[in-house]
Formats: sequence, C-alpha cells, structure tokens
Amino acid sequence: MSDELEAIIKRVIGAKLSEADIQSLISDIQLGNATLATGERSIALGGDASDAIIVTGNRNVVVKGANAEAIQRAFQEVEDARRLRTLLTHNEFADRVEAVALTSHQGCFVGREVIRQELQSCLAGTSSTIILHGSGGLGKTRLLLALPDIIPKERSLWYIRNEAESVEPDIASLSRDTQYIIVVDDAHRFSLLYQLREVIVNTELAGKVTLILATRSIFKDSLIYQLGLPGDRIETIEVKPLENQDIDQILQNSPHSITDQDTRHAIVRIAEGNPLIAGIAARLHQRGIALINLTRDRVLTSHLDEILKDLSEAEKEAPNSYQNYIRYLQILAALGAINLDEQELQAKIHELIGISYIDEERIVSRLVEADLVERYWKTLKIASEVLADHILVQHFFDPKTKQADYQKQIIEPFFSLKPREIMTNLAEAEVKGELPQAGLLLGQKLYELRQALNREGNIFRFNLLHCIQDVAYLKPDDILLIVDSIVNGAELPPESIQYRFLGSYEIGHEMVLSKAVEVLESTIYRGRLQDSIKYFHELALYQTENNKYSQVREKSKKALVEIAEFKLRKPYDVQLLLLDRISDWLEK
Repeated sequence: MSDELEAIIKRVIGAKLSEADIQSLISDIQLGNATLATGERSIALGGDASDAIIVTGNRNVVVKGANAEAIQRAFQEVEDARRLRTLLTHNEFADRVEAVALTSHQGCFVGREVIRQELQSCLAGTSSTIILHGSGGLGKTRLLLALPDIIPKERSLWYIRNEAESVEPDIASLSRDTQYIIVVDDAHRFSLLYQLREVIVNTELAGKVTLILATRSIFKDSLIYQLGLPGDRIETIEVKPLENQDIDQILQNSPHSITDQDTRHAIVRIAEGNPLIAGIAARLHQRGIALINLTRDRVLTSHLDEILKDLSEAEKEAPNSYQNYIRYLQILAALGAINLDEQELQAKIHELIGISYIDEERIVSRLVEADLVERYWKTLKIASEVLADHILVQHFFDPKTKQADYQKQIIEPFFSLKPREIMTNLAEAEVKGELPQAGLLLGQKLYELRQALNREGNIFRFNLLHCIQDVAYLKPDDILLIVDSIVNGAELPPESIQYRFLGSYEIGHEMVLSKAVEVLESTIYRGRLQDSIKYFHELALYQTENNKYSQVREKSKKALVEIAEFKLRKPYDVQLLLLDRISDWLEK
C-alpha cells in the first residue's frame, strides 16, 4: 500500500472524503493498487474485490478477505494513534508547550521564589487543589514547567492534554499506591474538569491526588465552583507581574543575551512586568525592528506581521497570501476553534476569504509550521491564547487598529453554525480586554434571542440556554433576563427533535427549566447573586403538586444549599443576603 493511500485511509476512518482524496483513490485503483466500492455512506478499500475494508458512516470498520486480520490491525493502530493520551510526562508537556510558545520557556527563571515557596507549602498540606491565576503572559506555564524542582520526590507528576476526549481511562490506570500531582494549564479551556473532580472525591484515590490548575484570574471563581470542593481544600495563588529588575535579568541571559543597557531598559518599559512581552520585544530587536514608540499591543502586532511576511515571501506565486493568512487567523480567533470536518463551516470560510480547499490546506500547514496554529486531528486553534486575544481585540474592536467588521465577517456568516462559541468569545473579549464594543455586540445578539423566545418553542429555548451557559458567568445581567422570560413565561407543549443516531427525543418544559437551573448556577459570581437566588427560590417551589418538576425543584434546592454553605474564605455577606431573603419568604 502506498504512503499516500495509507494517509487517505486514516482520513477515511471519519467516513468523509475530500474531492482530492477521491481523485487520488481513483488513481490508485486505475494503477491496480486498490479496489474501491462505494455506497451512500460507506467506502471500501482493498487489494482486490474479495479483500476489502469497509468504513461505514457510523464509524464501524468492516474488514473482509484473506488479509483481514492484518488490515484490521493496521486500522486499530490508526485509531489508537488518533485516540490521544490524556496524561503527559513533564518532558512531553515541555516539548509541546515549547513547540507553540511565542517565546522560549528555556530562559532565566527569576522573580518567582515567593510563589515557589507557596506552592511547596500547599503541596505539603492537605489541599487537594491549587489554582495559579493571573493575566496572560505572566509566566504561569513557566511555573508549571519548574514543578519537578519543588515537588516531593515520592509524588508522581503528570500533565493533562487539554484536548483529550476523556480523562477517565488514563485515571483508571493510575496505581492506588502512589501519590500524584496532576497539572492542567489553561484550565478554563479544559472541558473535562468535572471528570477531574471525580478523581479527587473518588474513594480509591482520595488524598492521593493533588490538582494544580493554571488559569486567567477572571475564571478563578468559575473553576472553584465547577470543582465544588470545601474551601479548605482549595488554595489560590496569584501570579503577578515581575519586577523591572527581574525582566532586565531575563533579557541579559540566554536566549536573549542583550548586553546593551539602553535596549534592555526600552524593553523593560514596554513589558511592564510581562515576561512574554519582553521576550517578543527582544526577538523583534534581534531582527532589527526599532523599539522606539512600541507599546505592548504593537509588540504583538509587529511579531505577527513579521511571521506572516515571511510566510508570504515564500509564496510569491500565491496572490493575496498575506491577507488570506490574516483573515484565516481572524476567523479562528473569533470562533475559538475550527473543525475541518464541518463542511458547511468550511464552505463559509472559503467563500468569505475567497480560497479553495487546496488553498486552505496550504494556509493551515504553513500556520502550523510557523507555530501560530495548533492542529489536533481535524481541529484547529490559535496556539497562544494571548495571541488569539490580541487578534480579536486589535483586528475587530480597537477603533485605532480595526481591520475587520465583526458583525459582517463573523456574526452574519457564522452565528447559525457557532452561536455558543461566538457569544462566549465576545463575553471574554469584553471582560479580558475591557472592550465595550464586544459587549454591545453581544448585548444586541442576546436581546434578539430573547425576543425570539416569544415566537419559538421548547427546542429553541433548550438550545438557547445551552448556548449561553458559558456566557452566564461573564455577563449575568443579560442572561438573567432570558431566564426570567423562560421561568415566568408560558409553559409550552413538548417538541420532538430527531438525532441522527439516537432517534427521536422529546424536549418538554421540565427539561428547559432544568437547563435554566444549570445556567443560573453560573450567574452567582459577578454581582447578581440576589437575583439568582430569587429564581432559584421560584424554581425550588415550582408546581409542588406536579411530580414532573421534581428534578427541577431538587436541583434548585441543592443550588440554594450550596450558596448558603459556610466555606473557608467565602464572604459572610452571602449568608446575610440569604437571611434577608428567608425573612421575606417566611412572610409570604
């Protein structure tokens, strides 16, 4: 079997072939290298008609013929390679983050002795979770890389692969006789945190696992809530900007090795204590870029511009290559991630940028080679969250640097395909970048969706609540208006939805209200606790005579109890607020 055909077979496992793949297969068939049999939802490959591999639309692989066992084994290897391991060793994690870092993590490590001591103290105590939090680029990942120097020798250290499909199989393989430290970088982007919580409370591993989570400060409270652990089992450590002398020392040492004092002072001024910005500015200086009048934002802009110019220079035969790179990165920053298997999404991207499938493959390959984009199987995302945030702010929302219209370039073509991702990224852009423009766009879209509640049924309501669940933490005011419209609105009849493999599924009012409780649980952190409690109380007493809503009532009661719990470092005004509300409830 040719290497090219083998690569195609790997893609066939997803039961989706591109036009280029089909043409290549036809060529191999004509040369006698393969036999192709097609059906509506299946592809068959093999050396002859009696020796075939059938990959059906539901991902089952059927192998026929004398070589069936060998072929099946080859396919199993492909599937195993595709199934990413969840736990990484320190070296594997280091290689991975270094490959996509905007600047090297190998430089001088200074200014973090106090945090290292705090970490050592926490690891020696009874805490089951340590949360490192701070702004982007302050060196949280660098601290995680330095963990082997401070952890007890008897502890086994593992890092989580954020895009893993499941934590449970790898966790199940852990020895029950060993103490573990499990680390999650960018924990706010890790969707399986609830599975890690189960590790901590698991009776077999309880007391044997310590989690270290690194995140942006605005997501700290959200992570604490998701873990649902007593306050005395969670420690939080803030990573603050470095002192100027620390940045200066980093610049003097390898890999920067800047001997000129005036140059170092200029970079220190630009960096404002952020080692990532300092490293990028040092790289620009080494490339001959003048530092005068550079700001932190312009450092990132210049860095991206230099990389894309290099890529475009290598593709002089491709027209508009520089602009195509920019527009592809803009879309990727706005959507958060792109799945290359989503054909409708791909068609929209190609139409908007004016590229073909072949153009896109070239663009993606070059962006991956330049360490600007990470690719895991068919999923793409910008490698650095700092860079993704910068593109979103500078290219869409800052009036001084704006290059694209977010409404026309993102919302209009993509909202129907990626509503949750777009609204979540707008909410994060507003909070992280202090951008009222992003907030206005999101507010307008949430208003439109709230108005649509009057025209739509339970399927729309349920899907809307699912889409705004992440937004609820960052923008509770608008979300509570939507919850109010549903909780105090008319009870609508059940609706049936057809799923491809699960068949028909009925969504009734009780399912919608149960989802509303989950959304409310995310609104209690950022100033709207009093309103959230009011809706929890309403749902805790919702149609008490009707068994159909018993789950809704129980979920709401549980949420109220958790809000009322006394926990370490929890402000007592929460209890005082509840006491006031209870007085009102008793009077009624």
